[in-house]
Amino acid sequence: MKRFLFFLLIVALLGVPILAQEDVAPGEGLPIIEGNSSGSINIGSLNPLRCLATDCSTVTNMLFPTVIGVDPETAYYAPNAADGLASGWEISEDGLTYTITLREDIFWSDGEQINADDVIFTLEAILSDEIESTQSAPLLGVIDSVTKIDDFTIEITLQAASCTALNDISTRVVPEHIFSDFADMVDNDFDRNPSVTSGVFTFGSIDEGERVVLLADQEYEFADAVYPQGWLYVDVPDTAVEYERFLAGELNLIAVPTENRAEIRELAANGEVQLAEWSSNSWSYIGLNNADPENPLPALDEDGNVVDQGGHPLFGDRNVRRAMQHAVDVQSLIEGALFGEGVQMASAELPTSWALNPDLAPVPFDQELAGQMLDDAGFPMGDDGVRVANENAMYAEAGTPFEFELIYNDGSEAAGRVAALFQDQLREIGVTVVLSGLDFNTAIDLIGGQVYDAYLLGWQNGFPIDPDLSFIFTAEADEPPFGFNDTSYYNEELFALIEEARTLPGCDRDERAAIYYRVQEILQEDQPYIWLYSGTTVVAASNDVQNFAPYPNQTRWNIQDWVRTDQ
Repeated sequence: MKRFLFFLLIVALLGVPILAQEDVAPGEGLPIIEGNSSGSINIGSLNPLRCLATDCSTVTNMLFPTVIGVDPETAYYAPNAADGLASGWEISEDGLTYTITLREDIFWSDGEQINADDVIFTLEAILSDEIESTQSAPLLGVIDSVTKIDDFTIEITLQAASCTALNDISTRVVPEHIFSDFADMVDNDFDRNPSVTSGVFTFGSIDEGERVVLLADQEYEFADAVYPQGWLYVDVPDTAVEYERFLAGELNLIAVPTENRAEIRELAANGEVQLAEWSSNSWSYIGLNNADPENPLPALDEDGNVVDQGGHPLFGDRNVRRAMQHAVDVQSLIEGALFGEGVQMASAELPTSWALNPDLAPVPFDQELAGQMLDDAGFPMGDDGVRVANENAMYAEAGTPFEFELIYNDGSEAAGRVAALFQDQLREIGVTVVLSGLDFNTAIDLIGGQVYDAYLLGWQNGFPIDPDLSFIFTAEADEPPFGFNDTSYYNEELFALIEEARTLPGCDRDERAAIYYRVQEILQEDQPYIWLYSGTTVVAASNDVQNFAPYPNQTRWNIQDWVRTDQ
């Protein structure tokens, strides 16, 4: 009865009657319902250029088109692919100029035709300093100019040939005609009410503390029809409650937490749920602040000169960071916190990547060696079993205890388990870890501002996947509070190699891979992160969702065809 009443509530919100399966017509299937453990209050901006986290991008990816679409079968860019505005493109012989032809049959929800002005406005907004955008790092220093050839042709000139240009260019596009200028996007009502969109759904409402509601857009040009009447992103306290609500039939789609995967696989084997899984394009790590957290500074000044950022009392010393990696039993973390659902990382490259260094093994777990390294770094063990700095410590004052705060996302039970095990392991070598579980967006603010000691987080590689690391490990990306080089890691040899691999003439994959082999070695030697693991992605759908057929990393690629009824 509760489940039936829940369905009635959702349908009442959308104003659409429940229909039997044989009567389902476009827009009349029941809504697809997912859980959002970060909550609608913390979801951030629903403007894709100002969205700074995964939860809001889950929404914006279904509301806004991208410059170049991806073919779900090849998992690479293709002309006329779904959600893509490009009907084709040409690349100049020197690799510097991309001429992109746009489709002429794509429209915004207010009837305005999408054209070159929208794409140019979007790219130039990202390149400006008027808005904070996750797209800024990939584009800054890459694009030299964007020129309108005609209403449906643009020419993008790069500062240097780039092997990641298609990834960089292909951002989500916003409607130029509803903003007076770039600054008009900041604190605009559009953040919470994106009233002009172009996607499989249109925006319905955001009910703070409850849900985000999207509605079927039957004008969606990339499909004959959209069958679900809408999509709901319902607030849940955490991933444990989300899983319980999925089993209760209150949610239809879920990324299955690691602790529940054995059960969900058994349910799938019995035909009780639909299941899909693949090697993840995400990986987890512990970031270590290399710089002074009391005075966060960018790596470069306005003239491009290197700034003295000071050193973190503990982690400013590379040998201390290396000791931290030896002190962590990553395999135990995988078994104890992830129930075996992970593969240990050797450095900053996915185990499935074409650029993975085959000769680089993960750093071995060796707490005796870790202790000796800390002794040598000026942090000997005291009689009370706690390490304290002496006069040999590089940045810490003598008498400073080896104690630091670890920030993690308290909305993830897996993160909480990893953090607790990490704390236990470091206690064994006389290191005190103070755990600080925060909501995701609060944690991101502290990390981006570089006012932290260490944090547990993960990266989800862009799609299509490329091994480029310029958005994380460059001096330009170290700019609080916006840059992603939030550990303030600095190594000019590494920066040069990353740039060489990104701009390699011809972009030969084998040649690029060889460069990335050395990049991985340096990152393992310097340890800006404690490298942890990559996992698997497991998604489940309820049996009342028809046409659920995800591709790896493309769970909702055909959501317009999903038919859900009250069976």
